[in-house]
Amino acid sequence: MNKKHFKILFLLLVLILINPVAQTFSEERQSIEKKIENIEKLLNEMEKKQRAQDVINNLQQTEDEKKQKEEDILDAAGSDYIFAAPGIIKFSYNLTYTGDTYDQISQTTNNFGKTATRVRHVNTHNISNSISAKIPIVKNIAISASIPFKFKYTSSQEENKKGYGMGDPRFTIQYQPFKSGGKLPTTILNAGISMPLGSSPYEIDDKDKLATGNGYYSLSVGANLSKTIDPVIAYGGIYYNNNLDAKGFKYNLNKVEKDKGIYLYKVNPGSQISANIGMGYSLSYIVSVSTGLQYSYTLKSAYYWTGRGKSLSSSSYDASLLLGSSWKISHKRAINTSLSIGLFSNDPDISLSISIPFDIKF
Repeated sequence: MNKKHFKILFLLLVLILINPVAQTFSEERQSIEKKIENIEKLLNEMEKKQRAQDVINNLQQTEDEKKQKEEDILDAAGSDYIFAAPGIIKFSYNLTYTGDTYDQISQTTNNFGKTATRVRHVNTHNISNSISAKIPIVKNIAISASIPFKFKYTSSQEENKKGYGMGDPRFTIQYQPFKSGGKLPTTILNAGISMPLGSSPYEIDDKDKLATGNGYYSLSVGANLSKTIDPVIAYGGIYYNNNLDAKGFKYNLNKVEKDKGIYLYKVNPGSQISANIGMGYSLSYIVSVSTGLQYSYTLKSAYYWTGRGKSLSSSSYDASLLLGSSWKISHKRAINTSLSIGLFSNDPDISLSISIPFDIKF
């Protein structure tokens, strides 16, 4: 065997020894590449899941913001349209000014028996501060309470009157029969009672003072409905107030008649039926507006006098145009305003309200 043949045999031996090692290395490399590929697939799947979760979170945030915007619009229309969800106590501070002017006609008789007709111009100003709270009891039942503090002032050419103090507090229970959303409108049923804790107009002996309360209990039932019809929210409500008798007093500012035993001892206030309808629209993330119409009809009231018998007042009705707005001052805070303009001569000229709602989670 020459030298050339020896080299060939040596090369063949090296190839035989190296081939298993190369084959093993190739298999390990393929295994590593496969593991890397699997890791890349896993990372891609995790990234897709994260993107999907981000989309869900964004959608959820949008729904929450939409619900909050609906509450802002309806809160400007009236707190009866808002239901307290479980885990949230809703508080609200309300400031309301009501102004009215009218001419009062009266007849007087002088010492010679002649009758004269007098007309005087009267201005009235009422300011009411109230604090209200709405607390959920169970999933679809909530209770609320509102405590007002009032200041009243009336002026004319002859006299000025004023009154201030606590008004008549109101307690209400709300019931939401089914979950809001879907094809049916959001429905809230309510029943309430107003308690005569303010000063009664039938127990004020001073001619210069005004009462801050009604002087009687009042029971009410009602229903409020709202529905989102893009891009607006339509709402409406109907109520019935049953005013209970006021009695247990002897009222007559005319001292001469009172000394003769002529005084008012009982009042049967007329019941009241009222309704409202309107719609709201979101102009932007910050501003929302609403407009509505309110109408009420009051039945005749009966007055019982000793020495005079029974007298009846005429039934009455009133209507007003409502203009509301909601201004968002922060992510969780809004200021609501409402302007009411009387449409008939016996309605208050104007009423302006400002409310600041805020929630507390527990």
